[in-house]
Amino acid sequence: MSTSKQLGISGEQEEDADKRRLEYSKYADQFDHQNQHNPAYHELQDLLAKWIPYFSLGTSPAVCDLGAGTGSFILRLHEEIPGASFVHLDKDKNMNNRAREKYKQASISDIRLVEELIQNGSFSSEQFDLIVCVNALNTAPPQQISLSMMHRWLKPGGWLFVVDFGRKQNVFDWAVYCAYHAAKKDGFTSMLKYAAGCTQAFKQNLFAKKDQANGAMWLHGMDEFREMVASAGFDIEHSSQCYRGYADLVVAQKDPIVVPEPNPL
Repeated sequence: MSTSKQLGISGEQEEDADKRRLEYSKYADQFDHQNQHNPAYHELQDLLAKWIPYFSLGTSPAVCDLGAGTGSFILRLHEEIPGASFVHLDKDKNMNNRAREKYKQASISDIRLVEELIQNGSFSSEQFDLIVCVNALNTAPPQQISLSMMHRWLKPGGWLFVVDFGRKQNVFDWAVYCAYHAAKKDGFTSMLKYAAGCTQAFKQNLFAKKDQANGAMWLHGMDEFREMVASAGFDIEHSSQCYRGYADLVVAQKDPIVVPEPNPL
């Protein structure tokens, strides 16, 4: 097993992930409510689902979601690859508790929950067929070493699907976007109720904006992000902006194996 200390991550660097003002524990109860009317969030899930046939994972792959939050991506992956076994890793207790509730409601039992920072992960080498990491790498400094750990944890031929929020946060833009779609779907009154249920989420997004401004939350461009993934030893299959241009997506493979299906994008 490889640990953060073995890979050269200092205690100070580990603590950096906890110095941000954004508090995911306070965000957890409103996270799913906020994303209910966030089409961009659901588009990310649809995008991942489009890639699953291309990955040729077989009937019982081992899948890990790093920074899994309230479990929405694992729930979607369970639909796409029902024979898979899953590891859900997230450092926040409240996020994990919410995920447990959702997994129980969906009668899903083949999920191991790990309450830990990404950069403190202690998984075995060549353990997973697929690693998913959506808008969580920015919480795992130093990112280059975290990506190298992901490379180590993947089996030869394994895949990485990584999305990271790399641009400056615009809370007003996101509030208008989600409110518009709430009103479009359920009407103006429902939009007001939706907004009233997002107060803590909006507050935490404002904290995220401040974290970006003071350097506590990592920002990057597409080229920088792509180069960092490649430097970790991955062969990049696809890269593009996503999440309304706020995030970057990289799909990459360890020790590439030719896959016959056409690239879904």
